[in-house]
Amino acid sequence: MAILKVKSKGTSTAEGRLAGAYVPSQVSSYLSLYALAYSITKSMIVRELIEDWYRDKRGEMTEDVLIDKIVDIAWAEWKGKKSKFPSSNWHEYQINLSKQLDSKKILPYNIELILKKLQDEENQEADQ
Repeated sequence: MAILKVKSKGTSTAEGRLAGAYVPSQVSSYLSLYALAYSITKSMIVRELIEDWYRDKRGEMTEDVLIDKIVDIAWAEWKGKKSKFPSSNWHEYQINLSKQLDSKKILPYNIELILKKLQDEENQEADQ
């Protein structure tokens, strides 16, 4: 039986997702000491920090701005690929991008929006 035990409320995948990071040993040790001293979990400490960061950043930069930046990056990547490899297939690029975004745990509606905006770029270029 653990002497110093903190009850953890497990978070189901419906409520949230794991967002992990490696930290220096000294930081990890301090987190553990702090958590034990205040009868909380390290996850609670990190979650609070991330939620504070999220509120600050969301006020500065909306999801729409981030999506536009991602579209700009993906469009530049496509243009570079197309110039190096003229036989590159647009549809294959979209499928690969969608898979990459999904693997990064981007929500499906954001993936659809990114792909739609990219398609708009492609249509705009085709009209010129």
